[in-house]
Amino acid sequence: MTTTNPDAFAMAGDAGDEPVTAEQYAACEFEPFSPEDVETMFRDFSMPKFADEFGDHGVALRLASCVLRLTKAEMVDAVEGMERDFSGEGPGPTYELIDQLQRSRKRLRELSNLLMTAELRQLSAASVVELKLTEGGVA
Repeated sequence: MTTTNPDAFAMAGDAGDEPVTAEQYAACEFEPFSPEDVETMFRDFSMPKFADEFGDHGVALRLASCVLRLTKAEMVDAVEGMERDFSGEGPGPTYELIDQLQRSRKRLRELSNLLMTAELRQLSAASVVELKLTEGGVA
């Protein structure tokens, strides 16, 4: 993707104090994704595969909601208990839980970036149309 600013929302500044203008959105240039990339996305976002993946993210989000309700002392006790009770091979339950949270966070960030890119492109095209219409032209 080629844009004048690859971060759609950076144009507004970190504090978001200056709204992005239609002119700024309209100035964004981009090229379409390759047909191969789009085909891969459609395949990856197919219901069975995507549903399986999001089931895993649902587990991570439920885990996060449990973690967020605990105090630090309660978390320390929980981790100590899990590690003490673990008798298997491998890195242990704490590592597995952290790994699940990290994998979901990274994947959801990737998906968020994809959505943000699509949003920027839609805003760019809509801004071009808006500017044409407000300048008395025909879109």
